[in-house]
Amino acid sequence: EPRFITIHSTQNPTGDAYAHAKALKRGALRGGVIGYLCWHFTVQDDTIIQHIPTDERGEHADFDGPGNRYSIGIEMCEHKGNDQLETMDRTAKLAASLMYYHKIPIENVRAHYHWPRQGYSTPNKNCPHFLLEDGRPGGTWRWFVGRINRHHQRLVAHEEMLEQIREEHERERELQRRREMVQTIWPGISDVLGLS
Repeated sequence: EPRFITIHSTQNPTGDAYAHAKALKRGALRGGVIGYLCWHFTVQDDTIIQHIPTDERGEHADFDGPGNRYSIGIEMCEHKGNDQLETMDRTAKLAASLMYYHKIPIENVRAHYHWPRQGYSTPNKNCPHFLLEDGRPGGTWRWFVGRINRHHQRLVAHEEMLEQIREEHERERELQRRREMVQTIWPGISDVLGLS
């Protein structure tokens, strides 16, 4: 079961989500422990593509560390013509949905930067670079996580509202059941008591 969500940027100015999906399917992106890269979702302004199930290990963060073993990897596209703000908002909504579904807390939404890569001269990758400041999470990253959290809070509030509606319907059904029971037995009771 995933415990984290890792946010990436493709750093590819020519590849859209569909091109990344094709490359992943062919095993064309070499690297990592298993010999090729794989992640769970690629997002661009108008689509989200899922590549592997969320309960399957990805190869997108830190080789054999917890970033790969326990996190859902989301790549944001940067190709020409892609609306970056819309991509970030779609990614925030996806991350919020995944948090909600997998019960992942907001503090477990991480930038790729968070997962150090052993053997690299700069172990913490500047990724997603357009959400980091001087290669590190800062105000822009906090803004993005805040967007994710707002979307998540709306999902939670919606679920709470649905639960209240379900409870109210259940109370109404129970009241109706009792009314019907009284209507069924009242004639017999009134005959016994001589009230009819």
